[in-house]
Amino acid sequence: MACIKLRGECTIACTMVSGLKWGHIIAEYALFLLINYLTNTWGLGFANAAGIINLFFGITKILEICFAFVADACLGTFKALLLSSLLYSIGLAFLTMSTPPVLSNFAGNCNRYEAECVGPVQKAFFFTSLVLMGVGMAGHAVSLDAFLRHHQTPCHDDHLNQQADEEEEKEDEFWSVNNLLVILISGVAALALSNIGPWEIKFAVPAIFFFTATLVFFAGKALGFYSNYGDKPKGSALTTLLRVFVAATCKSCRKLPANSDELYQAHDANHKLSHTNGCWWLDKAAIPLPKEESRWKLCNVREVEETKLSVQTAMVWPPIIICGLVSSIGSTFFVVQAGKMSHNLGKWQVPPTILLLLSNAAKYGTTACFKLGVKDELGEGGRRREEMRELGPGSAML
Repeated sequence: MACIKLRGECTIACTMVSGLKWGHIIAEYALFLLINYLTNTWGLGFANAAGIINLFFGITKILEICFAFVADACLGTFKALLLSSLLYSIGLAFLTMSTPPVLSNFAGNCNRYEAECVGPVQKAFFFTSLVLMGVGMAGHAVSLDAFLRHHQTPCHDDHLNQQADEEEEKEDEFWSVNNLLVILISGVAALALSNIGPWEIKFAVPAIFFFTATLVFFAGKALGFYSNYGDKPKGSALTTLLRVFVAATCKSCRKLPANSDELYQAHDANHKLSHTNGCWWLDKAAIPLPKEESRWKLCNVREVEETKLSVQTAMVWPPIIICGLVSSIGSTFFVVQAGKMSHNLGKWQVPPTILLLLSNAAKYGTTACFKLGVKDELGEGGRRREEMRELGPGSAML
């Protein structure tokens, strides 16, 4: 397919999708102060409040795997992103409604920010909001960037290799502008949300912004600004992994051929992976048998090699648990500690959300510097190797 979209149309499409990313940033800074809401308004102890927040963010990370499977196998990227955005918006609205003043007349509670004013209705809205926001955040994590990257250039045909350099330059230009907007919105959100006193307004601002961004995102599809990318599911990588294990188990008694070329190869030469000797028992999934047509009993070499990479990468997962324990302190203990410390820095009152702003700045800055260094070292045609090279320093930092 040739390049049929004008650059201006792609800019509009990316802007409409980027609104979801900006809304998530504003919601992130509001949720960063959630432990203060639980300790000050609900009257919970630090341990109980931290447990609720850590459980919320931990389950959200696990849901990303589930949502990735649903998006790839059932919904497609667009529907998954739209559904997660709606759930995210409703979750933020329910979080706003969980504050005592909003439903005080309906629930028969007082409207003060005190523990005695938090009744069963407020608690029901609060915990329901955590579930909805968790699913929404998981859906965004697996589908938003993929959908946004696809619409950043006028060309969406992956087979036009001769235009790869031009598209890469446009991609870098777009992400540079987008990163500047992210920095600007992060700074405004960090300062503005800290100066908002009432919790219902502090939660309502991201809820309204995110719901508006969701409507704009859907309007972009209705007006035809997006391509058909993500409309139909393309199959899940998790399904491929399960197929390889099932096929290898069914052929566990079979002997591997002496020549690896006798294994079943994919018909598409552009997506072949070289055979490796690691995890040799998975190679049995690619042993061809007479009259074998079931996709759950025969896999090609590419699928087997992708599964081997997943199994080998799983060895890096255990240290990530320690990273999770360390990162959980940032949104719990550090926030409470910052609330008890003096906010004066000369004549300037430093808001607690500056902690999240500095953390994100360090995260994005380190990633950008590393990618820039790797790109200069690899030169042209190094995109795939760049992604693989990120595993080394990333593992070392664990």
